[in-house]
Amino acid sequence: MSLRKPALRTVVLLLLSVTAILGGNRLEPFKPAAPIGGWMIGLLFMFAAAFAASKVFSGIDDE
Repeated sequence: MSLRKPALRTVVLLLLSVTAILGGNRLEPFKPAAPIGGWMIGLLFMFAAAFAASKVFSGIDDE
């Protein structure tokens, strides 16, 4: 399995973003600022996934 394909890279980045958000929310009882950090990291991964998705659709020609 290679992460060279942008479609696979998009899916992996989306899974990482969801994991970061959920992980930050699960750590809230131990560290009150964890949800904010989880959302920041999750959004960073979401923007990276959007960039990877734009690479997937940039090769499609509109006719």
